[in-house]
Amino acid sequence: MRFAYFLNDGLVSLLAITEDGQTVDICTIGNEGVVGLPMVLNVPIMPCRVVTQLPCEALTIKGTQLLAEFNRGSALQRLLLKYAYAQQSQIIQSAVCHSLHTIRQRTVSLVVGDR
Repeated sequence: MRFAYFLNDGLVSLLAITEDGQTVDICTIGNEGVVGLPMVLNVPIMPCRVVTQLPCEALTIKGTQLLAEFNRGSALQRLLLKYAYAQQSQIIQSAVCHSLHTIRQRTVSLVVGDR
């Protein structure tokens, strides 16, 4: 991945794909987030597939520029670290939900908006 994308609108899903081709929705990213977070860890690849769920408009930055700004220790670094924590929390919650709740319970949660 050579670019990071700061979404202005739309919705993106991060999907894990198993060896037998099944997909698992890891998390969703909306206008609060960034696609390409591994770049600030100096990892140039995404460990999952990125799929657009709703049409997106985004600001784009080269990975090298993002990493340089991140390494300056600026406000961007603090915000991206907080975002990384929030995204990790979402992924953990999703894993717990998938292991403890039926698909019907998870669907009701999505419809009601309990995210």
